[in-house]
Amino acid sequence: MKGPRCSLNHIDVSGIATMRQVFSGSKFNGDISAWNVGNVLCFDGMFQNSVFTGDISRWNTQRATSMKAMFAKSAFKGNISTWMALFRLSIDDLLTEG
Repeated sequence: MKGPRCSLNHIDVSGIATMRQVFSGSKFNGDISAWNVGNVLCFDGMFQNSVFTGDISRWNTQRATSMKAMFAKSAFKGNISTWMALFRLSIDDLLTEG
C-alpha cells in the first residue's frame, strides 16, 4: 500500500536519537507500530498538527528525555498510559505547544 495509510514498519529506526517533528503537519496515518524507538531521546512535536491515530502503545520509550508537544493539535487519542506513568507526564505535557 502506498500513500498516507501505508505501513512504514520496514524502516529501521533503531539508531535514531530524535524524532522531533517527523510527522508534524503530516497526513500520514499508517502503521509504525513495530518501530524500534528504544534509542530515541527526543519525541518533541513528532505528531503535532497531524492526523495520525495509529497504535504506538507498545513502543519502548524508556530512554526518552523529552516529549514536549508530541501530540499537540493532533488527532491522536491512543492509549499511552504506560508512557505517562513511566515519565510522570500529564496529558498537558504531550498536548501543549511550547
